[in-house]
Amino acid sequence: MTPQRTAPEEEPSPLLVERHGRVATLTLNRPHRRNAMSTAMLGLLDHELGKLTDRGGEAPGALVLTGAGGTFSSGADTREPDWRDLSRRAVRRAHFRTVFAMLHEAPFPVVAAVEGYALGGGLELALACDLVVAGEGALFGLPELGVGAVPGGGAVHSLVRRAGRGVAARMLLIPGERVRADELARLGALERTVPDG
Repeated sequence: MTPQRTAPEEEPSPLLVERHGRVATLTLNRPHRRNAMSTAMLGLLDHELGKLTDRGGEAPGALVLTGAGGTFSSGADTREPDWRDLSRRAVRRAHFRTVFAMLHEAPFPVVAAVEGYALGGGLELALACDLVVAGEGALFGLPELGVGAVPGGGAVHSLVRRAGRGVAARMLLIPGERVRADELARLGALERTVPDG
């Protein structure tokens, strides 16, 4: 008796897109990797934001950006097989820049709904939104500083603008520093905290 072959399970999309009336939701969907942003995820985010912000299309009244599995995003996926490939790095950088530009220029309010970790590029993605609402236990930080990398998505400017130079200096000068959402809200970097879950 020969064993039956089963088709391999289809990999779920790294980005989920939903519409509820005039509110669109983009959900980072790699919970097994704490929603680390792969090249594929960034490409989809770039594409879907482009469709939503296209003034010729049917733009939503608001956009919610969130993460699946209780985590917003742990940042860039440094375990991606082609992480060190310079041409792929250029592709990721271009997607990042386009995504941040579209978030800043969106013709509708963009809300980051954050739970769990918002680290590195995940923190920068959240801060690029108009409003940040976070679970009380959410943690924010820039771990790339500990390995000598520089936050390239605007975290420095966003932190200074939202919370002042002191908070920005603390997060930038203490490698590995993770700040809880309730403290960032008290300091003015977030709009609101809500109970986890």
